[in-house]
Amino acid sequence: MANRQELIKKYWAEQLNEQERAWLMEDLRRNPTHPAYEPILQHLWKEAASEAPLTSVRSRQLEAAFQAKRNAQRGKIRQLIWYRAAVVSGLVLTAALVWFLLKADSLTEYATDYGEIRTLTLPDSSRVTLNANSAIHYAAKWDVDVAREVWLDGEAYFSVTHTQNDQPFIVHVTDGLRVNVLGTEFNVKERRNEAEVVLYRGSVNLTMDRDNAGEQTLAMKPGELIAISPDNRQVARKSVNTVNHQAWRDQKMIFEKISLQQIARQLEDIYGITIQIKDSRLAETRLTGAFPAHNLETVLVSLQTIIPLKIVRDKNHIILQSNQ
Repeated sequence: MANRQELIKKYWAEQLNEQERAWLMEDLRRNPTHPAYEPILQHLWKEAASEAPLTSVRSRQLEAAFQAKRNAQRGKIRQLIWYRAAVVSGLVLTAALVWFLLKADSLTEYATDYGEIRTLTLPDSSRVTLNANSAIHYAAKWDVDVAREVWLDGEAYFSVTHTQNDQPFIVHVTDGLRVNVLGTEFNVKERRNEAEVVLYRGSVNLTMDRDNAGEQTLAMKPGELIAISPDNRQVARKSVNTVNHQAWRDQKMIFEKISLQQIARQLEDIYGITIQIKDSRLAETRLTGAFPAHNLETVLVSLQTIIPLKIVRDKNHIILQSNQ
């Protein structure tokens, strides 16, 4: 995909194709304060004002309605238009940003609910399996002469189809972090402000923006895991048993010397609950085991077969205590 400046030039020349417009739309949504977008926002503000100006109150109403509709349709493939207000330095970028997103071509988004796993086919016949509480979106149509691009929130397993013209496939994980592939299989997870990529076969490159230091590229080999903290760009690389990191696709959980606290965080992300561990020693207890994870109750019962636990549950809040 062309860089931001090249796409902005094409925007002014009205030469953006659908994928390029989708990329620019997403980049503006994530980086509304970037200096390169100031002329566009000023232009769009005037354009929107001439059509149907939006007050900050109306913009918030639009966002609330959008979020309500999105939640109601969660778990379904649908066409949508991104629109929302961005608050920057105390100023609400209402009409300009909303107008830009409303006039842009539609994206396809797919989202899963808590405890839900779904597999879908992308426009190029690549396959992606979304873990629970995850979402992916991409341009409704893909051109054969530009990179295939998707944006991921949560966790997903990709099986990417290689094209005859070596068309790149890019997964945007967090702001400034991208997974670049041709044809391969890999797992991507972005939870709690940390990104993690596990490569099963083929090869991928991770590209990170380093602010004023430019980009950094990390090449991965099969069997490797790379974890990155987007805030400080700290990188951890290690070899792993890849089977453990894709067990969720078969509704299984496999742990190998993982603390109960880490397991609790995974369960919170997947099932939309909160877990409190009373004893710090219990929280740091390392567990190894494998069990089915069709639902939360099955997981909790299985945990009790590995470690003596007393489980107290109040709706979506769970307390774990030692039963010894």
